Amino acid sequence: MTAIHTSGYSGPERRRRRVYVTKNHEYHCLDGICIAVRDIRTAAFLRKHPAVGKEASAGLRLNEGGIETISPAEQARPGEHVHFVAGVDDPRDVLTSPIERMERPGREVVAESERKR
Repeated sequence: MTAIHTSGYSGPERRRRRVYVTKNHEYHCLDGICIAVRDIRTAAFLRKHPAVGKEASAGLRLNEGGIETISPAEQARPGEHVHFVAGVDDPRDVLTSPIERMERPGREVVAESERKR
């Protein structure tokens, strides 16, 4: 996982953006809501991806018997899957492939994702 550094700042986390990177996609989140999904191979933003507009609700570690552990989405670690939902019983929830790393997007990526929304 890419370390998220706060440059010696010891107060509460104030950054609002987070990117969950899987083998095929980057899930760009603002305040826990997926605002954009980008295909890693083509670098194209996928406006109609089913995760867009949904909340990152949890990080799940799966095993052969089902769910092994559940953690808050903002504490998800490599190997876990991110669960995106629009509501409690969302029939169209999204479970990503395993996270490879989490990142903070650069300003240029933020600007591009805003243009693609």
